[in-house]
Amino acid sequence: MKIIIKFILLLIILGAAYVGLAKLNLVPSLGDFGKKVERKELTIDQSAVLLDNVSSLSQLFTSTYYAELPVQEIKKEDAYFGLSKKEAKLIIIAKGTCYAGTDLAKLSKEDIEIKDSATCTIKLPKATVLDVVINPQDFSIYSETGNWSALEVQKLKDKAKIKITDLAIKSEILKKSNDRSIQLFKDFAKSMGYKNVTVELKE
Repeated sequence: MKIIIKFILLLIILGAAYVGLAKLNLVPSLGDFGKKVERKELTIDQSAVLLDNVSSLSQLFTSTYYAELPVQEIKKEDAYFGLSKKEAKLIIIAKGTCYAGTDLAKLSKEDIEIKDSATCTIKLPKATVLDVVINPQDFSIYSETGNWSALEVQKLKDKAKIKITDLAIKSEILKKSNDRSIQLFKDFAKSMGYKNVTVELKE
């Protein structure tokens, strides 16, 4: 009889322990037995996938503008032991290339909307001038009078970059770059299987 009582007490203790664990969701409850296990489908965020495919590119160059132009600087410097002033002039010829395109660092997951497996909309950042390159060998001094320091010559080179940028913008380099970026992203999205692709520029 004692053995039976001990066995019943053991079952009661085990049952109470099981109920406590079930409430903590550490073990399935008794009502869960016999039920089918629910399987959640694995979903993939397609906008993240699309963004991940372009994340390796930080900048997308889509248009260039080349220019060769003279740039000059004029200043007054001392003459005759500081008793008077004379004009000093420096003219350089600069050859440079302006690069425009899309800064992909500004493209976020929210800019890509996947409606279904065949339709997506992408909002691209507007094109900007990304760089102006004038190599050291692309500068030549056309005329020089007076004394010019290395810092003054460098400032004149920077002035040349600004002029090339202005000329590039006047030639509608940004519009051309936007058009090409839009087409490139349309082709890219279609290559990933999307048939209905809309690419717009962000406001």
